[in-house]
Amino acid sequence: MNALIYARVSHDEQVKYGYSINAQLEALIEYCKINKLKIKGRYVDEGISAYSVKKRKSLQKMIEEAENGDIILFTKLDRFSRNVLDANNVLRDLNKKGVAIKAINEEDIDTTTADGKFMFDLRLSLAERERNKTSERINDVFKHKAMHSEIISGTIPFGYKKNNKKYEIDAETAEMVIDMFEYYNLCSSVSKTLRYYNEKYPSQHLSYKIMRYRLSNEIYIGKHKYNDTYCVGIIPQELFYSVQKKLINNIKERKANSVFLFTGLIICPHCGHKLTANRTTYKRKNDNGHIEIYRCNKAIVNRDCSCRFTLNEKKIEKYLINNLKNIINNYRVE
Repeated sequence: MNALIYARVSHDEQVKYGYSINAQLEALIEYCKINKLKIKGRYVDEGISAYSVKKRKSLQKMIEEAENGDIILFTKLDRFSRNVLDANNVLRDLNKKGVAIKAINEEDIDTTTADGKFMFDLRLSLAERERNKTSERINDVFKHKAMHSEIISGTIPFGYKKNNKKYEIDAETAEMVIDMFEYYNLCSSVSKTLRYYNEKYPSQHLSYKIMRYRLSNEIYIGKHKYNDTYCVGIIPQELFYSVQKKLINNIKERKANSVFLFTGLIICPHCGHKLTANRTTYKRKNDNGHIEIYRCNKAIVNRDCSCRFTLNEKKIEKYLINNLKNIINNYRVE
């Protein structure tokens, strides 16, 4: 039987408990030797929480590559998941493929038996309950600190500095924050504000995502979700809410008048992000019309990528049709 071995540890577990990826892998490899299992693949998610399956790329890759008759091994159930719904969805997909799972350090976690499936659900429910209780306790601590204007996160918002466990305005960087808000309020464009800011303050170069986050962060008017007077604000409220209104108005809804065949399937070779589909019009001497293209918005809009080319959908489709026979041969079963 082929085995796929999986190890996971979150950042907090590494710091607090000293959990080790290597220790998990060594135990799994030893188990496979004793039970004469052939290791088909090793998959590791390091520094990632067990709550969400979507964020664990190695786990998703393992599920995709598992085949009928394989078994997925991990040391303990909480390495696999702490979310009942997610785990059962994964288990359902694996059952359809004829793939079993087993926790080598918990003998009763073996989905090849009815009792094992029952214990799987029970242990997951207990793990999720414990996680939620821990989250509630942490949230209560955060709420208490916020009500007393104490710093909660280790990351200090740009424009502030730490003073006696509280946020204090940093005069030098606060001026840059004010400049950013005022410029956006004039031009109503995140892209233009980003170019202006990065050219004026090259040592503080920002990405589009961080720029937009800062423009919508209520900390700059002194507010926190648990305390409306959390700290001294940098931005006047009138300016801040004017910016928020423009940010909302600039989110344009795409009309569904075009069908893009390859949405989410084409990756930028420079930055690795998915190319965005666009419909563009053209005018020629005896012909007017439109074409569907794919481009990297991180390059065209955000200026965070050096990829400037666009792909014509008709050319992609033509290439695919011409090469379809070769592609099909790779998946043909005798």
